[in-house]
Amino acid sequence: NEAKTAVIDLEDGDIPEGATEVYIPKKSRDDLIGGVRGNYQDVNNNYNPTDYPSVTDPAWATQDGSELEYADFDLDFETDPERAQRLALLHGRRMRRQATLTGGFDMKARILEDGDWFTRTGDRFPSGKTFEVVGSPVLDTETMSIKIDAIEVDTSDSAWVAASAAQPIN
Repeated sequence: NEAKTAVIDLEDGDIPEGATEVYIPKKSRDDLIGGVRGNYQDVNNNYNPTDYPSVTDPAWATQDGSELEYADFDLDFETDPERAQRLALLHGRRMRRQATLTGGFDMKARILEDGDWFTRTGDRFPSGKTFEVVGSPVLDTETMSIKIDAIEVDTSDSAWVAASAAQPIN
């Protein structure tokens, strides 16, 4: 599999007159999670829901002052415990993404769809920042811009070390 990359670069000049852009670099502490737990359908247990080992990252606890708030993430169609843990880790990393960007861009952005990545460059982002489109972009007929909601992407989010998988407790 190829690594996911940005579909398009959006610059300051891609914001039409009258359109706005709002960048929020941090979530509130109440919105952060420190771990993910849930269940999957265990083949060895007649496909009954079975807890997979909870997933966390030591850095999350350090960043949050050792307070762990868990998000529940049930995987009703997953049958492999290691894959369940990997999906839970991906979900946790996505939930911990801090920065959000909402803005109107010119028609260059019309190619973007939910889940696409784009790079935002310009005065506020001199070295560029990668974002993922959340939801479907919408045409704002007043400013003739494409309104996009996005969250910051960390390209290392999809890294997985198989040795880190814990064995489920049966």
